[in-house]
This record gives sequence, structure tokens and C-alpha cells, in this order.
Amino acid sequence: MQRNLAWNIIRVRETGSTNSDLVRLASEGKADEGTVIVAESQTAGRGRQGRVWVSRPGAGLYFSVLLKPDATPAQVATLPLAAGVAVAKALEGLLPGRRFSIKWPNDIVADGKKLCGILCEAGEKEGGRYVVAGVGINVNIDVDALPPELTEIATSLKMLSGREFGTSSVLAAVLKSLEEVYHLWLIGGIPAIVSELESRDYLRGRRVEMRLLGTPVSGTACGIAETGALLLRRDDGAIEEIYSGEAHIGSAG
Repeated sequence: MQRNLAWNIIRVRETGSTNSDLVRLASEGKADEGTVIVAESQTAGRGRQGRVWVSRPGAGLYFSVLLKPDATPAQVATLPLAAGVAVAKALEGLLPGRRFSIKWPNDIVADGKKLCGILCEAGEKEGGRYVVAGVGINVNIDVDALPPELTEIATSLKMLSGREFGTSSVLAAVLKSLEEVYHLWLIGGIPAIVSELESRDYLRGRRVEMRLLGTPVSGTACGIAETGALLLRRDDGAIEEIYSGEAHIGSAG
């Protein structure tokens, strides 16, 4: 049976970080599953590894969702990939004919450029686990509005389509898709959405370079495990499961 989420959408004009706000509410027991905080802009939006996320008013969609899955910590670790599938499917519905890729572990890319970032933060309150999934989507950003260092690596829905989008309609599409994918994930984990994930795996077959505990590691990405780990075929042929880190596209050969 479909698990319906009662979305409670809280809109704010500006905040430091929707993730920080929702984590605080969740840790204090003041928010139910399905609570969503949406901000027109963020002054301290965060990406992975503490990076700042550019959050200009009206140019993007910045929101966080509270989920309370009955799942183990290992299962919760795969939730960012499920969120990625949900966001990709929603955006494909808004841009028919366009296929979006998921760059492990939590970016949505188009034409090799970043369109969306996802940051999930987990915690516990009175024995129950919760996950705050933060999503930042470049919606109406123009290329000339991007900082010089981002022009070659970032894109937006407007840049891809040539038209503007209402952030409310984008939010509605993402929440609808998230509800559907979250339901599948709760029932069967990554195996339940593996075909959707594999068909959008941006790194698969690419040469990637990473650092593990400060040591550089390189190889060919060969898929995503049911645990959510990146499968890396090292130069000696061994397959290694990578559970954290950032994969950089390396040179061939």
C-alpha cells in the first residue's frame, strides 16, 4: 500500500540553511514526517564536505524534507540515492525528452554539469531515526549570473530549456516523485529502484579518482552496490566498495 506523506510546507523568505532549521526542529521533536521548509534564499546553504551552496532569491529552489524511515543506519545511508532518483524523475517530467544523470553520491547532472545537489543528515530522537533531505536545484539561473568558476560546471533548468519555471511547480513535482520513490525504497531498499538508478548512473564506465583516508585511489566506476557504495574496479582488477568521498572524473587510460 502506498505510504502517503502529509506534506506540511513551511515557507520562509530567507534563512541560513533549511537543513539546519529542520534538523533543529526534528531533534527537538517539533516536526512530523513530511515537514518541508522552503526558502527563497539561504545565507549559509551547505553542500557536502561543508561547501557553500549559491542561493540567490528566485533563481533556485532550496528546501529540506523530514523523513522518519523505520530502517537501520545502513539502510538510511542509501536514502540519498533514492532521493536522487526521485529528483531526476521529477525533473524529467518537467523537461520531456531530457534524461538526467545521478553522479554518486548525491548530485544531479545534465550535459556533464551540476543541476542539483542533495544533502541528507540523519539523527535520532527518542529512539526513532529521522533523515533531513536537503535539495538545492538551479531553476532560473542564467549563465551570466554564475561566478566564473562555475560557468563550466553548473547548469539550470532555464539554461537547459530556454524558459523560466515557477519554483512552486518544481517543488510540487519533486515532492510527488519523492513520495513514490520513498515508498518503493521503504519496501525494498535500493534493489527496488536499481533499474532507475543504473540507467542514470553518470559515473558508470568512467575513469574516476578519489582519496580514501588521504590516499589517492583511481579506477573505473562499475556501478552502485545495494549498500549504496560506489563500485570501483581498481587497476589490478579488484573491485572495491567506496562508501564515502567525492569522485572526480579522471583521464582515460
